[in-house]
Amino acid sequence: MYKNLSRRFTVQSFVNCELLILEIADLLKMKLEFPNAFIELVNNAKSSLKKELMLKLELIRICQLEDYEKKDTNHVRAKFTVHMLSGI
Repeated sequence: MYKNLSRRFTVQSFVNCELLILEIADLLKMKLEFPNAFIELVNNAKSSLKKELMLKLELIRICQLEDYEKKDTNHVRAKFTVHMLSGI
C-alpha cells in the first residue's frame, strides 16, 4: 500500500553520528507490538503538526495583511497624486 511513499530529508550533524530510519513496516509492527507507544507517537506527531500548521496560517495571514496595507497605501498615494495633479 505504501510502497511508493518516499520521504527524504537533508541531515547535518556537528559530530559523527549514526542515522537510523523508520519505515512504514516498522510503524505497523510497532502498532501491533507496542500499541500504547504507537498511540503516543501518533498523538505527538499530530500535536506538532497542528502547531506548525497554525503557525504557518498565522504567518500567511500576517503576510496577506502586509500586502493589503502596501496595496492600500499605494492606492491612497495614487489617489493623492491624482488629486494634487488635478489641482495644478
